[in-house]
Amino acid sequence: MDVLWISDTDSAVVKTTPYKQALNKLGQETDIVVFDLTQTLQVNALGAISGCIRGGGAIVFLLPENDSHYQHSVFYQRMLRVLLDHKISILTVKDDVHNLLPSRQLSPKSESNSNSAHVPTTDQAIVIEAVKKVVTGHRNRPLVLTSDRGRGKSSAIGMAIKSLLLERPIKIIVCAPAKAMVAPLLQCAGKHQNLYYLAVDELVKDLPDAGLVVIDEAGAIPVPLLGMLLQHYSRLVFSTTLQGYEGNGRGFAIRFNTHLNQLTPNWRAVELNKPIRWKQNDPLELLIDDLLLLNAQSVESDQPLRVSVDTLDYKKLNAADLLKDEPLLRELFGLLVVAHYQTRPSDLLQILDASHLSIHALFITGRLIATAIVSHEGGLNEALANAIYRGERRPKGHLVPQILLSQMGIIKASTLTTDRIMRIATLPSARRQGAARQLLNQLKINSQADYLSTSFGLSQDLLTFWQASQYSPLYVGLKREASSGYHSAVLLRPLSKNGWALKAAAVKSSTRNFIAQLGDGLKDFDPTLALQLLRSSSQKNADLCQQEIRDIKRFMKGQCGLDCALAALQQWLPAALAAGVHNINNNEAELLVMRILQHHTWAHCCERLGIASRQRALQQLQQTVSALAEKLPEADLSKEGLTRN
Repeated sequence: MDVLWISDTDSAVVKTTPYKQALNKLGQETDIVVFDLTQTLQVNALGAISGCIRGGGAIVFLLPENDSHYQHSVFYQRMLRVLLDHKISILTVKDDVHNLLPSRQLSPKSESNSNSAHVPTTDQAIVIEAVKKVVTGHRNRPLVLTSDRGRGKSSAIGMAIKSLLLERPIKIIVCAPAKAMVAPLLQCAGKHQNLYYLAVDELVKDLPDAGLVVIDEAGAIPVPLLGMLLQHYSRLVFSTTLQGYEGNGRGFAIRFNTHLNQLTPNWRAVELNKPIRWKQNDPLELLIDDLLLLNAQSVESDQPLRVSVDTLDYKKLNAADLLKDEPLLRELFGLLVVAHYQTRPSDLLQILDASHLSIHALFITGRLIATAIVSHEGGLNEALANAIYRGERRPKGHLVPQILLSQMGIIKASTLTTDRIMRIATLPSARRQGAARQLLNQLKINSQADYLSTSFGLSQDLLTFWQASQYSPLYVGLKREASSGYHSAVLLRPLSKNGWALKAAAVKSSTRNFIAQLGDGLKDFDPTLALQLLRSSSQKNADLCQQEIRDIKRFMKGQCGLDCALAALQQWLPAALAAGVHNINNNEAELLVMRILQHHTWAHCCERLGIASRQRALQQLQQTVSALAEKLPEADLSKEGLTRN
């Protein structure tokens, strides 16, 4: 029998695979997994490797002899309870553990498990035909395949690709977060000169021609990147696992379906339900699902919830509360799954055992409708703060204080304390009724920190929500986050006197840096988001000299070219946009941002904004500047020089 040992501890008797390399075993199968839990709980690795066990196989957990000082004590206590609930015995081993491993399969395989890998099941045959239909049918009708693990989804896609390559000259691209994830797919498809694997970043960057693009494990890829591919390619297959270590596909489906409905309303969905690697209701699958809460779902009702402040009950929860109340833990984790599609087993571990986290919840008549996970950060001593400032230290945790310190040079940000809202989630049926805002208000009331903060992948909807909740943007990352596909952002809401002083110092620096980066590191930043950030700036007045006023006036009247007035326009525009002028539309404002602040070419601006020609774009720019500069005073022609007012 094949035995796979997962441990960071070397053994003279067996070859062990470190936790971090568990992902590399995807696509392989084994009869038994021995998983070492004696020192730590690597739950993501456990979630990944458990799917490699053949039907009839087993998993053996090595538990610590003395768990009194175990690193993840609360999760471990729950794990012992789950094992007992599944009637799994816990043995004290005095002999060599190798002698206790079974020498044969413990339960029969699934009937379909014994079939040849090249003979599709009924469910797989449906998938094969659906994939082929994407190629042979109408354009812009993408296919979305979903299933739990072990249902043969990847193998079916591979068989469909093989069939297509035999039938027609077509270029097919397969993409996934990691090549190891598509090993079964590529194995079933076989080698072919027209079959290519590309990493996500390569595909998005180059957008090569293809007759079919297959995105496997799409639930682990940021939705904005998938949206870009959806707009570029007309024949696409998206495949994702609904319950898995790489993120829960149910939350992904909710988010991505919105994009599909907007861009390709004729998309088709197929779900595989019957397992082929093991039997239905396999005891090992049920155990792992319960242990890692891969099957957790929020409790929805048939009727929309009516939320009002009077009906809401706020509670601060702790790990002990959740350990004693398994239904509540499942409800809370299920809510996070729906709201954040990349929720992983490690998030469950953190909720139960991270001492720096607190859990906050809103209930209606005992039913959970919203939750927030808060990280308590900052309060660092000055010596450590200075070491971080000099780039000598990067301690674990304290995300927001370290960003404000290392990226913006504000030492006070790390010596003060902050409550960072890591996650906030609302039940879908209770959304847009003020529940999340009420929860944020409760956090403000109960916080003892100098300031509240949050960091997330910046999108228009999220920025609007947090700004409406009185959080001010202080930092925008130069690169897109791998997890979200968006630029990261840090927002702050001051609470104490020191917190307000921090905001005052940070906002001015932040605005200056953001404007400078728009023409450099943020040149490809979404101009709609840039406009939203600029309009919320506290810099309402531009300090213009007489020469700059003249240049702006001359440009808007067509008396000089953009090159002659560019410096003056750059000095004036951010404050003009922040002043709240409403006599220009978003298209006109975006042209200002793209051409003047981001230095995009006329051709790029015309293509992005749908403007017919460079001459028309120039005319629009002049007219927009004229509308925006209505209250700009006339220049005093008797004064010369660049002395500012």
